[in-house]
Amino acid sequence: MTMKSIKYILASILIIAFISCEDDERDTDFINNTEAPSELVLQFGVTQDNTGLVTITPTAVGATSFELFFGDGSGNSVQLTSGESVDKVYAEGTYTLSVIATSVSGLTTQAEQELVVSFTAPQNLAVTIENDGTVSNTVRVNATADFGIMYEVDFGEDGVDDIRTANIGEEIVYEYQAAGIYTITVTAFSAAIETAQYIETDFEVTEILQPLTAAPVPPNRAEADVISMFSNAYDLDVNVSSWRSDWSTSVLTDFQIDGDDTKSYFDADFVGVEFYGADAVDASNIEFFHIDVWTSNATTFRIKLVDLGGAATEAEIVFDNFNQNEWVSIDIPMSDFIDGGMTATNSIQQLIFSGLPTGTFDFFIDNVYFYNATPSAPSMAAPTPPARPQADVISMFSNAYDLDVVVSSWRSDWSTSTLTDIQLDGDDTKRYEDADFVGVEFYGSPVDATDMEFFHIDIWTPDASLFRIKLVDLGSGSPIEGEIPFPDIQPGGWISLDIPLEDFADAGIVTNASNLLTVRNSLQQLIFSGLPAGTFDFYIDNVYFWRESATSPGEAAPAPTVPEANVISMYSNTYTDDVNESSWRSDWSTSILTDIVIDGNDVKEYIDADFVGVEFYGDPVDATSMTFFHIDVWTPNASTFRVKLVDLGSGSPVEGEIAFDNFPLGEWVSLEIPLADFADADLVTNASNTLDIRNSLQQLIFSGLPTGTFDFYIDNVYFHN
Repeated sequence: MTMKSIKYILASILIIAFISCEDDERDTDFINNTEAPSELVLQFGVTQDNTGLVTITPTAVGATSFELFFGDGSGNSVQLTSGESVDKVYAEGTYTLSVIATSVSGLTTQAEQELVVSFTAPQNLAVTIENDGTVSNTVRVNATADFGIMYEVDFGEDGVDDIRTANIGEEIVYEYQAAGIYTITVTAFSAAIETAQYIETDFEVTEILQPLTAAPVPPNRAEADVISMFSNAYDLDVNVSSWRSDWSTSVLTDFQIDGDDTKSYFDADFVGVEFYGADAVDASNIEFFHIDVWTSNATTFRIKLVDLGGAATEAEIVFDNFNQNEWVSIDIPMSDFIDGGMTATNSIQQLIFSGLPTGTFDFFIDNVYFYNATPSAPSMAAPTPPARPQADVISMFSNAYDLDVVVSSWRSDWSTSTLTDIQLDGDDTKRYEDADFVGVEFYGSPVDATDMEFFHIDIWTPDASLFRIKLVDLGSGSPIEGEIPFPDIQPGGWISLDIPLEDFADAGIVTNASNLLTVRNSLQQLIFSGLPAGTFDFYIDNVYFWRESATSPGEAAPAPTVPEANVISMYSNTYTDDVNESSWRSDWSTSILTDIVIDGNDVKEYIDADFVGVEFYGDPVDATSMTFFHIDVWTPNASTFRVKLVDLGSGSPVEGEIAFDNFPLGEWVSLEIPLADFADADLVTNASNTLDIRNSLQQLIFSGLPTGTFDFYIDNVYFHN
């Protein structure tokens, strides 16, 4: 190895960077669109002769000029153009150099970078050398040394430029041409004449011969849109008789990576996969063929499909310059096979792999399947409807709400379609196939939607270009109806429709201005139709009428009936207060408290709550002889509501909290909580916190979900027997 007197290091410490803009009156798009310089660094060249001579070269993307400050206390600077260098002699010491890079438009970027000049040879050289572990024939080297500025690595590979340099402490990554045994020499430099050296003999550079991680998990697709040959992600559709035919050349092994089934082929020339007869694949209505491939040495990979349903027809797709040492996900349009000369795809019975170098390339495969990118069926359930008070919903079909309408038929005798009840992610869904129109009948359970505002339905279709919804009122004896069309409906995804009921009576919206739903107090039919007539498919869920829910109670809470002698009252117009609360919203609470009056009754309103503390330190409650805690709660949006009692008589908090999930919305809920429940580890939210004593209760805490945004109203807060 020839030693050079000057070694260069790219120093990449960017400590301070800022950008300033200056006006530029030249009217060119190029200049006006120029950004400030980036990746600004100083490249140092240091002579190993104890002179302290340093060559400094600033570099930056997008810079045309630099102003360099030497950081030696003189305040001197020099102007340089891009590519220029400057020499500077430094005494031993540590210096902070600064540089300002300027673009053609006048935008600037500034950076500071430290330079350490030492005439002491590097000491305590420590070197790490290791194989990359994920990339074949690749080695990572790092070196540290006291007084060192840079280090150089000779990777010992003959016939190539294998010398690399870096800052002390920075990593060098080098890729060998081939695996093998090499001698690696690491030399550390300071500004001194002497250097420090480490030699690693017989270091084995390894080649990675198989993937270390499983192939990417395929996207979630409906089973109806996939014809799976081999994949843990989908149900098997094709019973392959052989994944290595008798006429193949390779060694096949089945194994697992991260629990995922994978097939490996070694020393391959070509590999035939066979699935004859009843297992033939009809891909005539399929859009894509997919496979995941990993190889360490294939330069070319080919995929051939063969249809044997009539006269044999085939086509092969070739992938040159194939990426190695990584999973490659291949999605081939079936039209490419047609363009390649394949005249039929309705009875595919062979899949053939081949590649280069012939007879010696190795490869791994996973997730072999045909699929349609445009789904024919939903892969997930419809969106869950928002929580609403049951009084604000008339539900016909939904797992989210209680059923209000007894539908006698979801496909009337006069309908044209095939109806199937299915589940998606455990959610009940109705599927209609080959539909023209579908009548839903509920004669024995007519809907009075007079007080409702909207009709809701979730629809999924793969192919409908037009979808219509009709409501029919039969209360007067003659049909009164209105139909809303939805043209250009988007296929392949759930569509949530919230249709104002007044639209069914709007002549400018309905399909027939002569048919308007002017009354809706006895709705008895719901009719779906669309295009293309007789062939479109659709799925429905969450069919209900609804109205906007009240955000505050419209009437007062129920008046308590417990005799006053059996009550310790905190807040109620029915009883005389027994507790002098210092605060109904402590300083550590999160909410907005307002005292309001409903029907002459005092009520407390809390808006945007997370938790609310009620304090009564000066007037603690001895509830030892009480058996219940009562509170009336009204909320428009809390899905969970919690009540906590805290006893502070012993000096340390003794507390218990009860949670009420699926809390009723839009109505007063009278909670009668046995005080014993606050001490029951099976009932409280935290089994470690139980209210074992209650002779000095001093805090009452409310909390719930959704955190920070739920609102609630309370009245009639008291303990009683």
